[in-house]
This record gives sequence, C-alpha cells and structure tokens, in this order.
Amino acid sequence: MKSWVEKARNASELTPENCASAMNCSRTTYLNREKYPGNLSLDEIRQFHGILSPEGKKIVWNALKEFRP
Repeated sequence: MKSWVEKARNASELTPENCASAMNCSRTTYLNREKYPGNLSLDEIRQFHGILSPEGKKIVWNALKEFRP
C-alpha cells in the first residue's frame, strides 16, 4: 500500500530525486521517509508541501487532518 507521501508525489508527477532535492536530503533518505512518513519532521513536510501540485497538497492535508482534535 502506498503511503500518503508517495501518493502526493505521484499526483504531483515528481520523482524521488525532485523531492530529495527540495528536502535537502539524499534519495535514499527521501525514500525512507516516503516508506515511513511518521519519521518526517515538520520542516521536511513544509519543504515537501512546497513543491507539490494542488492535488498533491490536498493529499498531504487530508493525511494531516488525522491530528485535528
């Protein structure tokens, strides 16, 4: 099953390399974050969100809504 990070990346037609560059990390580190999105820092989420398409941003916001009381 794809994580919300992978779904957002795919919806935005980005490569792992694009995302790694935006997040200032290696491709390997990015793919680890994609597989285990609970390891993403808030700063990494902000950087990732900044390069996404509107559809990709919706996917991120829907995933983050789980934290809303």
